[in-house]
Amino acid sequence: MRKTEFYSLPRVTREYDERRFGGRSGEWVNARELGFTLSLLPPAGRVLDLACGTGRLSRVLAARSYQVVGADYSTEMLAHARNDNTANHVRADAFRLPFSDQTFDAVCALRFAFHYPDLGPFLQEARRVLRPGGALVFDTYRWSPRALLGISSRAWGGRVYAFPSHRVVREAVRTGLRPRVERRCFFFTPYLYRVLPYPLVVCLHAMENISPRLLLVRSFWRLERPAGPP
Repeated sequence: MRKTEFYSLPRVTREYDERRFGGRSGEWVNARELGFTLSLLPPAGRVLDLACGTGRLSRVLAARSYQVVGADYSTEMLAHARNDNTANHVRADAFRLPFSDQTFDAVCALRFAFHYPDLGPFLQEARRVLRPGGALVFDTYRWSPRALLGISSRAWGGRVYAFPSHRVVREAVRTGLRPRVERRCFFFTPYLYRVLPYPLVVCLHAMENISPRLLLVRSFWRLERPAGPP
């Protein structure tokens, strides 16, 4: 089943937030992902929440007075996101966005890039809709059992793809984007953090500060479209 089909299933939308962010440990995962994203964004402006899903990021951005547009391919996800009425939401293909060139000050794409084997088309389309000086914020896996072995891929919508840091940098430069920040986090997939006891999650978080960055599996990125010619 294609990713777009999987995330268009009504049951996937109903279960999405609970399966990933339910309970105290899941809430911690959600807060951490959103915190990384907010820390990498410009302080204001028009932001595209790409692959917005149930709208968890759109709601936070709107509460901080960003001008938010949420975009997703799944009509089921969009129906859920629109219930909050905190942002404009449109149905869109992430690789052929219905927006003019240089429309946004920032583009965010959480839990999206690692669903596809090639970063190039995503980065190219994001760059197109960014204004000069604008920022692209997204996350990747550096490694994952789902990328290596396809563990539980059917239950979670298919395999994911890992991207070493040097590959992300290379693709960014090739598409005319400048890598500015990479922040690494999590010892293993956040899906596992979600089911761990909260005190253990806190201990793992503390260990990140004294562990080699090579051991961490996720990266949050800020890339920028140059203000002048690339």
